[in-house]
Amino acid sequence: MDAIQFDRWISKLSSLNNEQREQVKASLSVDKPLPDVLRTTPNNCLHCHLWALRPWGFSSGLPRYRCKYCGKTCNPMTGTPMARLRKRHLWLDYADMLIQSLSVRKAATGCGINKDTAFRWRH
Repeated sequence: MDAIQFDRWISKLSSLNNEQREQVKASLSVDKPLPDVLRTTPNNCLHCHLWALRPWGFSSGLPRYRCKYCGKTCNPMTGTPMARLRKRHLWLDYADMLIQSLSVRKAATGCGINKDTAFRWRH
């Protein structure tokens, strides 16, 4: 987007109602970071159980580690229930809705996920 288009876009923000402004704020806000407990470094290889993990870049926003001996990779979530979780950036919002005792359908709508996904996450 060039500067002229951006200026036009900014000038139209004043005509938004409160609900639309909240939607703009929500879409511009930064995703909540994962809890620190999920960003910890695994102590040893989860495959061969040796203390030979080396940093191996990042994957899906998480640090990745590679074992010096077996060559397999892992991240801090490997071996946890959240290991293959999709849309993990929405899970904390969903957990907040669980704390509020919302129904599965209301929580799914609030997070923008399917009701079946919300049902699986709840269990």
